[in-house]
Amino acid sequence: PGRVAHPTWQGQFLKVGMAEPGPDPVPAAPPGTVVAVARGKGPVVACGEGAVVLTRLQPAGKRPMEAAAFLAGYRMAPGDVLGAEQPAEEHAAPGQPAKE
Repeated sequence: PGRVAHPTWQGQFLKVGMAEPGPDPVPAAPPGTVVAVARGKGPVVACGEGAVVLTRLQPAGKRPMEAAAFLAGYRMAPGDVLGAEQPAEEHAAPGQPAKE
């Protein structure tokens, strides 16, 4: 088995199952920042040097999917940040209000 990254996005874990080298050059941004969305491929995320295109993702509690399918159901956009912080215990599902 290969390595799998487990960043958080919008307060929940998001497994990154596959990625490929991103375009060159990329806009300057802190590592983990979505700098673009490659149509039909996936989000382009800044890293230490350059960027990677995330091509296979698994949202918390869901099955792994191609990034293009993920983007059809989730609104990841340039400027979003994938982080290493702990996920929120109470986080609303996409399109649902946050739990009080």
